Amino acid sequence: MCDNEEIVMDTKLHRLTHKLKQVLSPISKMFITPLTSRSIILFILFFCISFGYYGLWMWFPELFKRVQNGGSICSNVSRPSSTVLPQNDTCYPIKTEGVIATV
Repeated sequence: MCDNEEIVMDTKLHRLTHKLKQVLSPISKMFITPLTSRSIILFILFFCISFGYYGLWMWFPELFKRVQNGGSICSNVSRPSSTVLPQNDTCYPIKTEGVIATV
């Protein structure tokens, strides 16, 4: 009975490796000699664009919440406010009354 289970597992493993080779075969064609550098550059470019896109969409709700509450978009909310630390004079609260009224 144990030999029968090993044969079944070996068959399943063989099918899985065969499927993986079928799936990865077209991808490996992108890395043949004349296309290698272009493919790597495009993968890096795609990663950077995707990272930036999803990073911004994760950050925008927090940014909009700060602006809606009258805060500054350049304030650092992770830094505790203290009277000992100097205030950041370059970041003034944004006036949103006119912007919200026009929308």
